[in-house]
Formats: sequence, C-alpha cells, structure tokens
Amino acid sequence: MTGLLDQPLTREGEWLVYLPYRRIPFSLNDRPAPHERNRINTKIKTTAFVMAKKAGVPPLAAVTIELVYYPGRNAKVDGENLAPTLKACIDGLVIAKILPDDNSERVLSARCRAVIRRNDPYDCSTPRMVLVIQDASALAPLPNYPPEG
Repeated sequence: MTGLLDQPLTREGEWLVYLPYRRIPFSLNDRPAPHERNRINTKIKTTAFVMAKKAGVPPLAAVTIELVYYPGRNAKVDGENLAPTLKACIDGLVIAKILPDDNSERVLSARCRAVIRRNDPYDCSTPRMVLVIQDASALAPLPNYPPEG
C-alpha cells in the first residue's frame, strides 16, 4: 500500500521534487563561514540534481519554480528565509542540464513559501520540503537565427 504523499496530484507539465530536508538547510538568517557556506550549497545542489532526475524532470527551456516548506507545526515560519536554499536548488537543475541557465529568461518565476500545519492539506506533522517545477518552455526566448540573405 502506498502512502498519501506517494501519490500527489499534479498537473501536466508539473513535477514535484521531494527534498530530503526536515529543516531549512540554508536560511537567510544563517551566517556560516565561506568554506562552510560552499559546502552547504554544494550539498543542496547535488541533492536537487539527484532528486529532480529521480522525479523524472526532463530538460526544459524555461520554468516557474516554487520551494514549499511544511514545518509540521503551527509556529509561523518566514518563507523568504528559504531563498538561499531555492537558489542552490536552481543551480542544481542547471548542473543536471534540466535548465540551460538560471537567468530571468529561463527561470520566469521563483518563489519560496512556508505552509504551517493547520494549512497543510495533508495535516502532516512530519516536516518536508517540496520543489514544484512547472514547464514554461512556451514562454522561453526563441533561438537567434541569422537573417536570410
């Protein structure tokens, strides 16, 4: 028997990438030494790379992306503190060749959000982090072809 979280309802062109973090791995409030920050970023990039490949995310020309953190409790969490983790995840998608680049023509929208337990549709007490990737390839820039002549 599969669990409720094993069968998410997704739309066509949308992938849910479940990250193995139970707490925010890198927050705007963190102030690690440079070598420690690089180690944390590398770990997040590698994790995003592996989990996106495991989720079957294909190469995409452009995306909208959201990092959703469910802390598993009702205490308020500042969703914007997830920004460094989201940035590292997007870098991991570029390394995985899911995205050609992480510029504004390829990442059309990136946002972070925290959902407290009473607003969690699964009412789950176990913290979790989900990267929601939506295909926006139709909005990607066209390739530059030379003019005829």
